[in-house]
Amino acid sequence: MKQLDYILRELDVRKGSWPRLAQESGVPLRTIEKIASRRTRYPRIDTVEKLASYLSTGKRLAVLRVRNPRTRRPDRPGVRDACRPLAGSA
Repeated sequence: MKQLDYILRELDVRKGSWPRLAQESGVPLRTIEKIASRRTRYPRIDTVEKLASYLSTGKRLAVLRVRNPRTRRPDRPGVRDACRPLAGSA
């Protein structure tokens, strides 16, 4: 599968989380909206690489995030968390 096809499929699935995706990937929200709506048919290579990199790793990070009981904010996964198998992963 082509990288852009993967990105388009993931953007369709994650439609409600585009603002967070934009913030964490470094790609402007408007650019993500244009790519997802297929208005931008040929996005820049660096944009595609940023999104593909985030989407391929961001999915795992979202599953492994835990809340810090003191601050009640999401923590980044620690080494122990990263070693835990993901539910439904092969």
